[in-house]
Amino acid sequence: MRGYSLLIAVFVIDSSLALVNECNVTYSSSGAIEFVGQVDKFDLEVRTFPQQCSVSKYEIAETENGKILRIARENPGAEYVWEFACNFLNVINYSALQNLTGYPHDFEMNSKEYTNFTQYADCSEEMSRTASEIVRGSRSVLEAGLKLAKWVHNNIDYDIFYGDTIKKASWVFENRKGVCDEYSNLYVALARSLGIPARFVSGTAYTNILDDFGAHAWAEFYAGKWIPVDLTFGQYGTVDASHIATYYSGDAGFRAETITCFGQGSANFPSEPDNYASAECMPKKLFDFDAHLDRNEISDDDYALVTVEIENPYEYYIPLSVKFTRVEKVELVHGDYEDYIILAPFSKSIKNFLIYVQDLPDNYIYTMPINIDIDFAGQENLTLSVEPKKMPKSYEYYLSKISEGLMFTPQMQMSSFAVTNPNYNNSATIDVSVKNTGNDILNLSYQVIVNENVFSSELGELLLNQENEFEITFPITDVGEFEANFAISSGNISLTRNFLVVSAENPNLFINYSGPKEFADSLEFNVSTTICYSGSLLIETPSKKINLWLGNHSLMLNSGYFKPGKNSLKFFIKCTDIYGTEFTLEKEVGLDFNVSGMDAVIAWLKYAFNLLLSLFS
Repeated sequence: MRGYSLLIAVFVIDSSLALVNECNVTYSSSGAIEFVGQVDKFDLEVRTFPQQCSVSKYEIAETENGKILRIARENPGAEYVWEFACNFLNVINYSALQNLTGYPHDFEMNSKEYTNFTQYADCSEEMSRTASEIVRGSRSVLEAGLKLAKWVHNNIDYDIFYGDTIKKASWVFENRKGVCDEYSNLYVALARSLGIPARFVSGTAYTNILDDFGAHAWAEFYAGKWIPVDLTFGQYGTVDASHIATYYSGDAGFRAETITCFGQGSANFPSEPDNYASAECMPKKLFDFDAHLDRNEISDDDYALVTVEIENPYEYYIPLSVKFTRVEKVELVHGDYEDYIILAPFSKSIKNFLIYVQDLPDNYIYTMPINIDIDFAGQENLTLSVEPKKMPKSYEYYLSKISEGLMFTPQMQMSSFAVTNPNYNNSATIDVSVKNTGNDILNLSYQVIVNENVFSSELGELLLNQENEFEITFPITDVGEFEANFAISSGNISLTRNFLVVSAENPNLFINYSGPKEFADSLEFNVSTTICYSGSLLIETPSKKINLWLGNHSLMLNSGYFKPGKNSLKFFIKCTDIYGTEFTLEKEVGLDFNVSGMDAVIAWLKYAFNLLLSLFS
């Protein structure tokens, strides 16, 4: 997290518990503004303001992105310094959901900033596919959001080299490294690709790496309430009380301070705001849990089941982070070293981990420490004895015991459906839009049945929350109107539509001219055209236009229609079939009006007269 400097002191009363659920915080912040020229007034917004803080010196404004400070002053001179201090109690932030919302779910959000992709929370097709694969089978939005958080934490490497930059989510996905800003940018982008609202949280938190507090960023996703996830620290659904939120935004690209100046001058910030906090934090064990092995003594090349049971005395769902200590020669084959458990209200929740002990040299008995930490519940230390000569159990033996009961509910919705009618080229086109509204990746195919002919093909994948438009063209071998059926399917689910498809003949339009190409007085000719359901024939001479019906015509046009010399006789037909489709055709015939002397003068006068009449009419 970059953006402002921070100095915080912390006093933890009991170091045996890594996470705290309550902190008494003293927080102060200050900043300076330098002005150039004559500034009559300025309006300043400060976004490094703790959300639990209260001050009387400045205006506190509630925004869609949380509380901010607004400072307005007139005639500030060459410099203005702002500062504030406050004391507040910061407590553990957890979900407290009384009911789980099924996944997927379409939440109505006031701010599109938390649902749309942004400059730093961008998304690629490969990112969307990965997100779909991670959460497929999730039964609730809470479960989907936590699975995604676990993946980000376990697949991105913390690299302090990027502490002074901001990288886009797509860059983080490709390079798999960064600091807290990068972790959080990636998470909110992946969540939004699944239709889960998510926001970037900036603030400060205690870190074991520094053994101190520091500027930090994490994220929240919406599952009926905002659920916190610290992607850097691996805290899923519940973050400890050292997390002090100062601002919510769409991504890491927000500014700590913004200013508007009135007058002939301008302003600049010589440095980022200085922030100081001290906190007295009290760890408290909120839950009791038990962990046990199904077998305390096993062989090498063998498996053992670790079962975690934890009691929830509260009336809401609470997710907690579970950490499994790595042990040499021991592999965790079910579950993750940094995982989570969702506690149901007023009940005991169980999570199983399956460990595998590798081949070991004979003639020894080995003792393996198995340590499990659960946030706000403490630690359990187990001991596993490994004697290579014992009879091992197979992985298949444990399959039923480690099943997580994923519930795949593939669903889709046909958003739009349209068919081109009528069709004249022995083919028709369906335009259909389909959205994946379930919790599994769909592999789409379609089938069209027309006049007992069946046409089908594959359409490809449709990821979670993805909506695609498809243009499907199929052949029609006969002419007429036919009842047809369209089906789009994925596995055992399908959507169908009955529709009418019209196959019509493309009219063979023609214009035939039969007459001389040269004339000295009037022009006599015959013209024949296509006969349609409805239509018209337009004959255009150099001076007049003649409208006729379609069919056969014998015409005589006097010399006043033409000018002496070269002329063009143009024919235009419009043909409309029974379906209302209009077709057009035009033809041009070159003519020579051969006249000279006084006859030419008279011909020019007749032509000019007819032209004037045509213009006025």
